[in-house]
Amino acid sequence: FPTRRSSDLVDVIADSLEKTFMVESINTAQGVRDTGSAFCVSPTYFITCAHVIRGYNKNEEIGLDYFDSSVISLIYGNQKIEAYLIKADPKLDIALLKSNLDSDPIEIDTSVEIGSDIIAIGSPHGYENNVSTGTVGALGRKVYFYKGAPKYMFVDLSVFPGNSGGPVIRVDNGRVVGMVTLIVADAGGYGLNAALSSSYIIDFCRKNIRGFSLK
Repeated sequence: FPTRRSSDLVDVIADSLEKTFMVESINTAQGVRDTGSAFCVSPTYFITCAHVIRGYNKNEEIGLDYFDSSVISLIYGNQKIEAYLIKADPKLDIALLKSNLDSDPIEIDTSVEIGSDIIAIGSPHGYENNVSTGTVGALGRKVYFYKGAPKYMFVDLSVFPGNSGGPVIRVDNGRVVGMVTLIVADAGGYGLNAALSSSYIIDFCRKNIRGFSLK
């Protein structure tokens, strides 16, 4: 089987890092600060997890006003750039942000197989843009059973709090195939790392970004 040259992997990582950012969300009502990750999907538009903006119970019905007390920023090096929540789908745990941060979009792909080499970029424990490498472990897995719950991709790579909202990227073409969403684990233990598949991301972007298209 052909293998990806290490120099090509470095290029994919370098390109992806320029399009992925740390998210800071401060709940002014409760004084709680959360961090996560986001990536650019269209000029001035960024995708992240809804729970990065404010934590919630997925089994409860919540509206967009639930996030009103959150002050959101994208972190770019030493810069903190204001961002605004445009739309959130709590059932899918996905949110769309708008910001004047200048970034090119990262391409999205729906084609992925079990065993595909991948990277994930996130900000675990607040350390901005850390890269981990691994493989796709499973596709189409059910984790939640509420109405409208998505099926997830399990990814075998290092994921920690702060990775949520970060892209999962195919090594062979540098395109996003998922978004890190949750760790399925017993209390205090390691678990399965679940990512929202790119098909959900594409559909969400098409509904909420005028003129959105895949490159």
